[in-house]
Amino acid sequence: MKKITIIIPVYNVENYLDECIQSVLKQTHKNFEIILVDDGSTDKSGCICDAYKEKDDRIQVIHKQNGGVSEARNTGMALAKGEYIAFLDSDDLVHPKMYEFLLQAMIDYDADLVSCGYKTFCDEEELSNNFTDMHRYTFSKLEDRLDYRACKMVASCKETSILLKVE
Repeated sequence: MKKITIIIPVYNVENYLDECIQSVLKQTHKNFEIILVDDGSTDKSGCICDAYKEKDDRIQVIHKQNGGVSEARNTGMALAKGEYIAFLDSDDLVHPKMYEFLLQAMIDYDADLVSCGYKTFCDEEELSNNFTDMHRYTFSKLEDRLDYRACKMVASCKETSILLKVE
C-alpha cells in the first residue's frame, strides 16, 4: 500500500486543530504519516500537536520559530517519508475517503499531481449534506495539459486539496 505524507503547518489554530487532525485520522487509506509543523504558535496549538504525537506513532511534530506557511511546508517536506505528499491547512477538514480517492486517481491515470475541489461550510451537517456537490478531480502528467474526470465524494475545505508524487 502506497504511503502518503500529510504535511500540516500549524500556527495559532487551537480552536480548529483537533478537528483537522481527527479528519485525517479517520481516512480510509490508513498508510500515511502526518507531519505537524508548529510554526511558533503562541497559543495551545503546540501542546495539541504533542498530545497527538503521544497517541499515534504515525504523527511527527516539529516545533520551530515562526517563518511562515511556505517555510513550514518545506520543513515538513524535508522529513517526508511517503511516496506521495499532501498539504493540509490546519483549519481545514477532509472527507474520510479523500486521500483514498486521490491516490487511486493518481494510480489509475499515472499522474504526477491530483487535486480535488473544496467546499466551504459553517457546520458539519452542512458539509455532509454537500458531499454530492464535490464530484470532480483533476489529474495530470506534468508534461500534459490538465484533464478532468468524474469522482464521487471527494472534498476538503480549501485549495490545498492536492496529492503530489515524490520522484
